[in-house]
Amino acid sequence: MRRTLTVGFVAVALCVGAADAQAQSDPNDAEYARASQLRSAQQLDEALAIYQRLAAQTHAPRAIGQIGVTEAQMGRWVAAEEHLTAALATHDPWVDAHRAVLQAALDRTAENLGNLTIACNVSGAALRINGTAAGTLPRATPLRVPIGPVVIDVTAEGHEPHRQSVSITTRSTRLEVTLVPAAATLTRPAGAGAAASRVAAPTPSLATVVAPTPASRAASGGSLGRTLAWTSAVGAAVFIGVGVVGYVVGSDAAAQWNDDSRCLQSTMPTVTRGGQCSGLSDTADTMQTLSYAGFIGGAALTITSAVLFVTAPGSQQRERARARFGCGPGPTALGMACGGAF
Repeated sequence: MRRTLTVGFVAVALCVGAADAQAQSDPNDAEYARASQLRSAQQLDEALAIYQRLAAQTHAPRAIGQIGVTEAQMGRWVAAEEHLTAALATHDPWVDAHRAVLQAALDRTAENLGNLTIACNVSGAALRINGTAAGTLPRATPLRVPIGPVVIDVTAEGHEPHRQSVSITTRSTRLEVTLVPAAATLTRPAGAGAAASRVAAPTPSLATVVAPTPASRAASGGSLGRTLAWTSAVGAAVFIGVGVVGYVVGSDAAAQWNDDSRCLQSTMPTVTRGGQCSGLSDTADTMQTLSYAGFIGGAALTITSAVLFVTAPGSQQRERARARFGCGPGPTALGMACGGAF
C-alpha cells in the first residue's frame, strides 16, 4: 500500500513540477523550476528548503501547495495534510489550475493518517506524540497521527509523567490516561516500558513508651490526676489501634495495586494500572494517612498518660507499684504487641 502511494506521489510531483517549469508569469518561476528538478531527482530535502523559503518570502498558496506535495513524498503525512489543506482552501490562480492534482495528493495522504482522541484526568496536561509537542489536554478535536505505532507522553506539574505506546490500526482510536499525583509514595518498576508506577506500602515506625512509677502526692489531688492518666492511656490504645487498622488495610490495598494480574491485563494494553485500579490507589493513600494519624496520636497520648502518672499523687501502696503501659514489636502477624502492669 505505501509503495503504491509513493509511486503515486512521484507522479503528482512530476505533474506539478512540469507546470512550474512551464510557468512564466511569476518572478520566482526560476526558483520553483529548480526546486521541481531537485524533487524529480529525489533530492527532497533540498527541494523542500527552496519551497519553504519561497513560502516565508511570499506566503503564496503555490509555495504552500508544493511544500505539501514534497512532504507527502517524504512520508511526513501530518504536515503534508496541513499544507495541502491550507493551499486548497484558497482560490489562488495556480491552485485553481492544479486543484485536481492537489486534491488527489491530499486524498492519498489521508489514507496514511488516523484520528486519536486522548482523555486525561488532569486538565492542562502537556502532550507529546513521538517526541513532538502536540499541545495540551483536553483537545477540542482529535489528533491526526500516522497509522502504525506511536509513543504518547503526558506530563503535568505535581504528577508522575506517563508514557505509553499505542498502535494506530483504525481511523479512530481513543486512549484514557490517568496521571498519578507525585505527592503519593510511588516506586517505579525496573522493567522498561511499564505503563504506571506502583504504590509503596506505608512503613510507620512505632516507639515503645513506658510510664515510670509515680512519686508521692497529696491524697486530695491523686484521684483526679490518676483518672486523667488512665483516660489518656485508654485513648492512646484506641489511637494505636486505629493506626494498626490503617496500616493493615493500606498495605493490602498497595499489594493489590502492585499485582499485575489484577491491575494490568495483557488483553487490554491501552488500559493503564490507574484506569483499572484507581480505587485501590486512593484506598492506600487514605489508609496511609489514617495510619500515621493513629500512631502519632497514640504516641502523644501515651506520653501524656506517663506524665500524669508521674505527677499524680497516690497512696503509699500505689507509690510502691510500678505503673507501665507500652506497645512495641511483637510476635503476632501484625508485628506489634501492647501490654501494661498497674
